[in-house]
Amino acid sequence: MNHRSRSFFLEQLNSIFSNLLPLLDVELIPAGNTTLTAADNELDCPGGLDQCTEMQLQACALEHFWKSGDSYSDSTRQDIFDLIWCTFKNRHLEGVMDVAERCANDHIALDPWNTIHGCYSEGNGKDLVAAHIKTTQGLIGSAEYWSVPMVFVNGTNVTDLATAKTKICELYVSRNAEDCL
Repeated sequence: MNHRSRSFFLEQLNSIFSNLLPLLDVELIPAGNTTLTAADNELDCPGGLDQCTEMQLQACALEHFWKSGDSYSDSTRQDIFDLIWCTFKNRHLEGVMDVAERCANDHIALDPWNTIHGCYSEGNGKDLVAAHIKTTQGLIGSAEYWSVPMVFVNGTNVTDLATAKTKICELYVSRNAEDCL
């Protein structure tokens, strides 16, 4: 897993999302630097099979639960964000399935694991990540600079992740990041 993505998600995006949930419409696109192999249309993840599995499980959680919220301030989104945050804490991608199941059961009030695991087992997770790869490639084409993770605020690519909090607070709260977060 990309260290920069993990650090941003765990250290910055978590506080931004948790503190500004009612103000933000966040779209999470688990694809990273993953590609589809030309020969057999399989996922090729830089972090190997475990990274591919983790991204597919995240994509399934987003597909089945994130989009079911009434609005971007719906508490379901906080639950799914917390689930993904929990999976990102699995730094060495050990026991990905067990960690994902524990995270799902700890952070979603419903019985999510059967839905998430079923999506993955049926191959839908791969299809979702493949669609996310295409979305990411479209974003890359519109960005003057890109790396993983890609962060956009009001359609503008934030290239210095250290300033993401400040930019969001300036745009949405009209306060500095210290007061905002």
